[in-house]
Amino acid sequence: MNFELLGSKKDSYKFNEIASLSGVKPYVLRFWESEFSQISPALSKGGDKLYSDRDLEAINKIKELLFDQKLSIPEAKENLSLAEKKNQVQINMDEESRTTIGVAAQSSSLDLMRSALEVDINLQKSAMSLKQFNDEDVLNLVHAKKKLSSVLAKINGIIKEKNWMES
Repeated sequence: MNFELLGSKKDSYKFNEIASLSGVKPYVLRFWESEFSQISPALSKGGDKLYSDRDLEAINKIKELLFDQKLSIPEAKENLSLAEKKNQVQINMDEESRTTIGVAAQSSSLDLMRSALEVDINLQKSAMSLKQFNDEDVLNLVHAKKKLSSVLAKINGIIKEKNWMES
């Protein structure tokens, strides 16, 4: 049954409804539940999983990251984690802004922009620190460089042999 046709927003969705609404196969959805903390269905008294609108949004975002943007699962997790941190910082900044507006003389909009920029820079730094190379990555790069150097040497040899060099 295609639950998209029902069109009404509900407080919670059953497993088959959420699978239909998101367009994600049930076995994929079960796997994502084990991998992504953003999908956290509640259990009904009868033991059925009940998904919220927040769960549906998370599933759709994960689907976009994995299927459309072709990110790996670790990359998608990092992306979601950074988005959550950024949202939390934005919430904190909104609360600070409300407080600051009450005391407008003490803080200029330039100061608020500076603090927002600092937060964004810190988020970028933390994202960059997560993208460190491990030993296997470095070894793979070294092997790839050796292979490319070998191929380039062969190409240069052929160019010289065939006198394809322009004077």
